[in-house]
Amino acid sequence: MTPREAPDGKTPVITKKVGATKKGRPPKEKPKEEPKKEKKFIIQKKAPERKKALVKPTNNNKTTTKKTTTAKKTTTTKKKTTAKKTVKKDEIEAKADTKPKNIDVPAWKQKIQEKLSEAGEDSAKTPIQLNATMESTWDIVAEKQKEDTILERGLFVLVFAEEKAGKTRFGTECVNFEGFEGSTRIIPTGHPTWILDSETDAVATEALKKYQDLMKEGQLLIHNYGKRIKGTKRRDNEATMKELEKFALALHKHKQGTLVIDTFSEYCAAAEDRLVEVVGKGFDDNNMPIRKLAPMEWKWRTKEIVDFLQALRGFGINIILTAQAKPEYIQNPTNVFDSVQSGRLLADVLAKVNYWVDVICLMEKFEDEESGMIERQLSVLHSRWEDEHTEVDDLILTNEDISLTNLVSLFADKL
Repeated sequence: MTPREAPDGKTPVITKKVGATKKGRPPKEKPKEEPKKEKKFIIQKKAPERKKALVKPTNNNKTTTKKTTTAKKTTTTKKKTTAKKTVKKDEIEAKADTKPKNIDVPAWKQKIQEKLSEAGEDSAKTPIQLNATMESTWDIVAEKQKEDTILERGLFVLVFAEEKAGKTRFGTECVNFEGFEGSTRIIPTGHPTWILDSETDAVATEALKKYQDLMKEGQLLIHNYGKRIKGTKRRDNEATMKELEKFALALHKHKQGTLVIDTFSEYCAAAEDRLVEVVGKGFDDNNMPIRKLAPMEWKWRTKEIVDFLQALRGFGINIILTAQAKPEYIQNPTNVFDSVQSGRLLADVLAKVNYWVDVICLMEKFEDEESGMIERQLSVLHSRWEDEHTEVDDLILTNEDISLTNLVSLFADKL
């Protein structure tokens, strides 16, 4: 810095050299100004404002008035309830009589009301089953057993076999049975014989060989219960079941004779197909159910068959059920997911049929190796009269000995 004189000569002026710095340092370079970036403004739409819920201004005066009004109402209702009149019993009964009589009342409730009215007012509050007495139940049974010491009831037999083994022949020969009278049971005669055939003219062909005269006399009657849908090859399941039940149950009052159902497998199959038609929505082109049935839904078929068997069980006549045989399958011991035939034959009917019959027989046909002749054999598999002393060989009939008469003779000492 060098002073120089001012133009007026009074005050000195200090001049600064351009680029001069303290202690001889070089001048600082000014930073280069970067070009300013243009700001881009994005215009955003404003979100619609939410309308605030209108809140009514609370007024302490109003709330107090409401409270007072509610209190007044409660007091008035209390006054009304206390002012109710007492209704007499006669007036209630008179109002009950004026009710409309067309209201539907369940049948079970009507029966309970009728029984309660018969029992009287004293027993109206007690269960019906507790009103029974020994005099009205077991004493009657005891008196009846003193009189009926011998049971008069027909024989209930199930005979199953493979095709053309002699089931139908056994059924037609029941017309020759003359009955049996034992120490504890009286079995009625086999004639007249009513045969319900599932196949067209199958039984008639067999019966005409020997029993043409008995057929004319009305001692051997044959009816076909299998029904078909017109114009198709399919079986009319509902009509088949109803036809068999109608002709079979018509014999419930008879005390003599034999009813033969040939075959009972057809009835069981019709019941199963009927269930598929109603619940399973029918069959497809491959003859398979359109909808798979649940295990609980199969109980309808079981109930239909068991109800029919229970009705037949109460008949006084002899009843012969024939059935087709089917092989028994068991689990393969070497493969859990496979099954093999056990070598045994089973009846192609509902399994519960075995519980309702007296005797279960298997009919077999085979060729004798020595003579080359066809031989037939009837084996008793199960019966109500077998015990630990019964030998299997004693329960077999062969060839001409196969008949209802000889079958009863196998258990003659226990009847």
